[in-house]
Parts: sequence; C-alpha cells; structure tokens
Amino acid sequence: MRIRRRLAVGGVLLAFLVSATTFCSTARAQPLIAAGGSVLDQVPDNAIVVLKVKNLAQTNKKVAKFAKDLGLDQQAPEWADPLGALKQQTKLNKGLNEAGDLAIVMVDPQAVGGDPSKAVVALIPVTDYKAFVSNFQNPAAEGDITHAKTPDGAEDIYLARWGSYAAASPTKELLGKKPGGLKLQGAAAREADAKDAVVIANIPVLKAMALPKLKEGREQIMQEIEQGLAQNGAQGQKFTAVAKAVVGQVLNFAEEFLNDTRSAQVGLGLTDAGVVMTVVADFKPEARLGKLVAQAKNTDAPLIVGLPADRKYFAVIGGVQDPQNASKVLADILDPIKKELDKVPEAKAISQAVDAWEKFDTTLTSYSMGYVIPAGQPRQESVIQQVTVLQGDAATIQSAQRQMATSMNDILKMLPNQGQAQVSMTVKQGARTVAGVKLDEMTTSMTFPPNDPNAKQAQQVFEVLYGKNNQGLTVVLGPIGPKTVVAVQGGPDQLISDVIASAKAGQPLPEPANVKAVSAQLPKSRSAVAYIELDNILNTGVRYGKEFFPINVKPIPDLPPIGMSAGTEQSALRVDLAVPMDLVKGMVSWGIEAQRAMQNNPNGGL
Repeated sequence: MRIRRRLAVGGVLLAFLVSATTFCSTARAQPLIAAGGSVLDQVPDNAIVVLKVKNLAQTNKKVAKFAKDLGLDQQAPEWADPLGALKQQTKLNKGLNEAGDLAIVMVDPQAVGGDPSKAVVALIPVTDYKAFVSNFQNPAAEGDITHAKTPDGAEDIYLARWGSYAAASPTKELLGKKPGGLKLQGAAAREADAKDAVVIANIPVLKAMALPKLKEGREQIMQEIEQGLAQNGAQGQKFTAVAKAVVGQVLNFAEEFLNDTRSAQVGLGLTDAGVVMTVVADFKPEARLGKLVAQAKNTDAPLIVGLPADRKYFAVIGGVQDPQNASKVLADILDPIKKELDKVPEAKAISQAVDAWEKFDTTLTSYSMGYVIPAGQPRQESVIQQVTVLQGDAATIQSAQRQMATSMNDILKMLPNQGQAQVSMTVKQGARTVAGVKLDEMTTSMTFPPNDPNAKQAQQVFEVLYGKNNQGLTVVLGPIGPKTVVAVQGGPDQLISDVIASAKAGQPLPEPANVKAVSAQLPKSRSAVAYIELDNILNTGVRYGKEFFPINVKPIPDLPPIGMSAGTEQSALRVDLAVPMDLVKGMVSWGIEAQRAMQNNPNGGL
C-alpha cells in the first residue's frame, strides 16, 4: 500500500540506504536518554519491532557522502540528497524537524484484527505539528486525532501529536492510547543511541505472542519425530528418544531466550572509515542467561597469537574463554542428550564423540586460527590450509582430538553408502615428526566409485581442493608444551615447522595499518575477533578458477579486511561487524573491471 511508503517521511528510505550502502560496500543500567527526550519514549506498549533512524539530517549527510564516495550520485542524482529527494516526492515539506529522530513501529497485528498492513505507526519529528498536518489533504479533527488524506489524496491516514512527534497510522485505534514507551538499558541503550539506524525487537511482547505457540507446537514436533524415525524401522526407533532430547533442548533454549531477554537489536552506523553493524542481545541480569553472559571472559589483550607472521591468510580468528563457564553451558545443553545416548548401544560412537568434544571445550582457554593462502600451484597442494594454536591442558586436548576422530570414523561406518563416495577417518598417533615435535596424523579420505562420471567430476574437485598427491584431508596435531597444542590442516612440512616456531615464540600476529584501522572500529574489550581478507579470497578463487574456466582479470590490490568481534557488556551479548570504506570502493572498482573483462572476452569468461 502506498500509505506505508509515505509514513516514513524519509526515515525508511534513509535506513534502507544505510543498509544498501553497507552491502555495497558492572555499572548500573541507565535509561537511553532523559525522560521525554527520546523517540522511543513515544513507542506504543504493544510494539513488536521498531526501526529507529537517528537525526534525519545527519544520517542523510552520511548516506549522501557514502554514495558520493562510491560514485552512486553520478548514476542517480537523488543520492546526493536522499531526504530532500524523498520530501519532494512525498510532498511532506512543512513542519518536519530534520534534526530529530524518526521511528517506524510495527505493533501486534492482533490489535488491528490480524492485518499486518494496518499495524504500523510512524513517529515523525516535527517543529510545528499544525504545519506538518497541513501537508495532508482535507485534514479534519476528530478529538485528539486528525483524519486526512495522503498528500496525493490516494489513501486515508490518521495523525496525532505525541510529544514533539507526529504519530501517523492507517489505523485510528492505534493512536487513541497514549504510548507507554520502550525503555532500553545498558549496552542496548547506548548502541541504540549511537547507531544511525537500529532495528529493535521488543522481546517481552514477542514472548507473549510466541511462547503459547511454542508450547503448542512442541507436542506436534515430537510426534513428527516419532513418525519420521518409525519409517526407518526398528533401527530408527531406537534413536527416537535421542532425537527428542536434541529437539527438546533447542526448544528449551528458545523458551529460555524469550524469558530471559529484555531486548534484541541490530544497529548500523556510518563513519568516514566505513560501516559498523552491531547486534546486541540484552538479558535480564538476574536470569540464568544474563548471569552466564556476565561471567564470560573479555580481554583487551591481543587475541591472535602464535601464528606465522610471514604468511598471507584468507582469514584469521582468535579468542579466549573461561573453561568453567564453558563447562556449565555444555553440561546444561548436553547432559539430557547424553543420558538418552547412553541407553542406545548403537549410539556408543556418537556418545564418545560428544564426550570428547565436551572434554576438549572445557579445557580450552584460548585459540588462534588462520587459513593460509597456498603458495604452490593449483592441484599440487591443498587449498585448505588451516593453522591453529590452542591453549589449555595439552594432554587433554590431544586425547580429546584423538577420540573425536576415532568416533567420527565409527559414525561414518553407520551411514548408508548407496553407491556414493566412501568417507573414512584414520588416526595415527605420533606418525609425523616435524621440527623435533611428534605429531598425530588424522586423515579423512574419500574412495570414489569407479566408472561413475559424477564421481569423476567430484574427484577432480577433490584434487583441486586437496592436491593430486593427497589421499584426503590431513590434520597433524601435537603438544609443544604442557599448555600449548598446534594443529595444521592440509599444509606441507615447512608450514608445520613455521607454526611450531611461531607458537613457541607466542607473539601476537602483527597488524598492518589497514588492519589496525579496522580494529579501531571494533570494541577494545572482546572475547573473540576475526579478520576476513576478501581480496585474498577472491584473488585465490580466480587463480584456482582458471583450472576450469577462461579467466583474465587483474588481481585485486591489497585492501583492508572485514573485521568482526564478539564479546559481552554486563549482561548483554554483542557482535560487531566493521566493513571499511576502502574495501567497499576497491571491490566496486574491481567488480566493474571484471564485468568489462567478461564483456570483452569472446569466450564468455572473465
């Protein structure tokens, strides 16, 4: 309906532009803003989702600058002033407070007869409410509510003055009750105020809507599990209780999340450096999830430590964790499942794999991981080369990894073959010695059916991924001290030697200037961080793609990575994603060049 497109008065478009540009490219909790100063104070009690756009004029300038940097304003002039263009299009020019915040609210559709198209309220900042109302056709007061036509006269709309905002809705009943407001606290409040656009889920209202349906659906889901496994005969029926336990734990978590969460939101912020997206789940401090989050371990120290500094990577990841906290979490999740697994003799391998995973995760204190760009020619070595440095009890980590690999091989034997490639895992303890360190060798191999054309194609892909001379995906793993374990997947001996040396040195991975710039956009205190080198991924993809297709494009120049971090803030869990502007511009430029190369290639390739 056209009415919903007009209710935003620029805010929806601005939020869309922020999103579109993104893809192109124990203190006391305090209220968000002093009472009466926030658009969120005017949100109806039954709001389920709120889109808030901060300071229309400032956000408009940021979007316009972002668009200019990408050259979008040359293709479409309205990008130079998105808010101005939308005001002109919608004929909403008078009385608008362009320095104010705007909110689009979706309320419970049941409040308006179940029609979601009518369950919308727009909160539009105004300097002069009467002047704003005059933008509409045939305004007529009906008590505190004004009934009018949209500026083009196409549809009915209702308006009311709520504080310094004009509340607009296609449904009169939604404006008849004064709003109760949406109160955020702690990290959720700060992020909602800081970001240019934020989408907030009002969990208490969603909880009231979802919990009854979740409880009603639980019995039906369990019946479907029984029926599905019964079709596999007696063998399938043996795993019915296990499957129910697994699904039951998922449903239990969903209920607990709804009960323990105060709010959840996704925010977008534009800066000269790029775009930052932040996801925040804010839990009740007194609830179990809130306590677990508050006990999680954050640090300001470097998180990517012990990886070779002279290698190029597709991505690097590092993090810390509290083994005791991890033990509590896993016990709550896994104990009911393990109880049912122990009752099924055929599930012994699965039970052992779960035990090994739990043992591994509850001794781990930190980890650093990198995906190395292969230095050799395609098909000569594995394209998947992962290096890992683990901190914790080394003997426990090694024994857990051995058990997981052995159990996985037993699980693979249980799976039906049906003429497909056979997969198996082998563990050879102490099979390799590199740089004086004895390492276990764990290999996942595939045997392809002979005379099968599909299998032949799969084998060719397998050779590109893992190299002609490899029989499968090989991981070597072993301790280099009582608290440190190294693991290398798919790498030659020189890489293994380099990892051993760097892990013994224990130095943080150096950060070039462009990585430091991205890191500065993320929270300093965090429990995990990752940097994804999109340029390296695409350049290597092109290099390997030449094995199958005619490709002739220039390599992407060195660009900054995408940065990600995870951490906690009091009883809130947050995840941040930073996309640098230089990366967006570089990728757009490369994409245009690749498109030209494809158009000019008579063979139809890049």
